[in-house]
Amino acid sequence: MTVPAHPFTAGEIRRVLIVPETTYATTPAVGSVATLTYAGDIETFNNTTDEKVTPIYTDGSRSFGTQTRGAQIVGFTWKGFVRDSVDTFGSFLCKYAFGAYDSGTTTATLADALPSFSCQISKRQWDTAGAGAWVYDYNLYNGCKINKLTITGNEPGMALEIEVEVFAQSVAKSTTKAFTGLQALTLGADPSDDTGVPVRWNGASAYNIGGGAVTMYPEKFKVVVNNNIQRSMGILSGNSGGPYCVTTALNEGRREITYEFTQELQDDVFTAAKRAGTAITTVTFVHSGTASGTLTLTNGIFMANDYPTLIQDVNKESVKMMFKTIGHVGE
Repeated sequence: MTVPAHPFTAGEIRRVLIVPETTYATTPAVGSVATLTYAGDIETFNNTTDEKVTPIYTDGSRSFGTQTRGAQIVGFTWKGFVRDSVDTFGSFLCKYAFGAYDSGTTTATLADALPSFSCQISKRQWDTAGAGAWVYDYNLYNGCKINKLTITGNEPGMALEIEVEVFAQSVAKSTTKAFTGLQALTLGADPSDDTGVPVRWNGASAYNIGGGAVTMYPEKFKVVVNNNIQRSMGILSGNSGGPYCVTTALNEGRREITYEFTQELQDDVFTAAKRAGTAITTVTFVHSGTASGTLTLTNGIFMANDYPTLIQDVNKESVKMMFKTIGHVGE
C-alpha cells in the first residue's frame, strides 16, 4: 500500500465513533452491534496516553543505556460539536458523562457507576500516487469512560462547544478494521456521514432561587461535569503479545457539576442571594437545531465570593454554581 506523501489536512480527521460495552473493556464483536455509533465531530483531538518510558543509566557512558516502560495511562481529549440530526446530546453525552439519558428535568437519577464504551478515532489521506483511493489509519480505544464533560456556550445562536476528557484501558492501531493485541477483533462498519447542523445555543436560560423561574440572557456560559475518575492498574495477558500493564478498572470519584455564566449587571439579585446563602432550585438552558432539548441543573449552591467589580462603564457579573443533579430532555 502506497503511503501518501503529504500531511493530514482539513476534512481528513474523521468523526468520533463508539460502541457500547456490556463488559468493561471488552469491545463487542461484529454482529452483536450492527454498526458504530456517531458521537461527535472533532475540531481538535489530543491523545493524552502516557507510555511511562523511563531511561535507565548504566556504567560505561553518561548517556542512557536502556529503558523501562511502565503501566500505560491511556486516554484522550477531544473538542468539537455534536449534530442535531442524531440524538447525540442525550444518547452519548448525557448517558456516558453522568449516566442519565433523557431522564427529565428535575427527577434525574444519576449513575454511580458510569457505562463504558469503545471508541474509534480515525484519519484518512487520498492516495494519489497509488490506487487513487482513501488510505485509513484507525485507533481503537477500549474501556473508555468520560472523566470530564464541558459544554460551553460562547455566543447565543452559535454551536455549543463540546470538550470531552476520556480515560481508557488501552489503544490499538491498525490500517484496517482488524485489531490484535490486548483484544483480537474486527470493528463493524462506519455509519453514513451525518449532514445535520451543529447543536446550537438559542440564548434563553432561566434560574429559580425560590421565587419561580426567571428568564436570563447570559452572554456566555459553561457547564462542567467532572467525575474525578481514578484508575486501578494491573497486568493482563491479552490475546497476543503482552503482558500488558494497563488500567483494569476506572473508579468514579466525587462528582462535581458546575455552571458558570457571565451577564450584564442589572441588579443585585445574585449578590444578595450569595450573601444570604440562598439555595438554587433550578437552572435551565435550551439548545436547538432541527429539534430542541433542555438541560436542567437542580439543587444548587453558589460557589466562591465572586462579587462583581464595579467600573465606570457597562458593568457585568460572573456567577458560578454547583449542583447535585443534572437532567436532559429532548434532542
